[in-house]
Amino acid sequence: MVINPDVLLLDEPTNGLDPRSRKWLYKMLSDLKNEGKTLVISTHDLDLARSISDRIVVMNESHSIESLGKSNEILDNSILLENVNLI
Repeated sequence: MVINPDVLLLDEPTNGLDPRSRKWLYKMLSDLKNEGKTLVISTHDLDLARSISDRIVVMNESHSIESLGKSNEILDNSILLENVNLI
């Protein structure tokens, strides 16, 4: 963050965070996105995915791509999310 990168890669950034810290992180990531930064995030946090993502790649339990698309299309597909054990 010190060198102000154009792209951030984050792996499970909300893991283990308390509610206040999670809220702070959501805002920080949203602000970075609004500044034009590219965020690549690996997460099981569907609330985070819904709040800041434009596109989502869903991996299955075999670690291959199950689906990809616009965030609303993916996150509203409960059958897909159940099949990959996200809900």
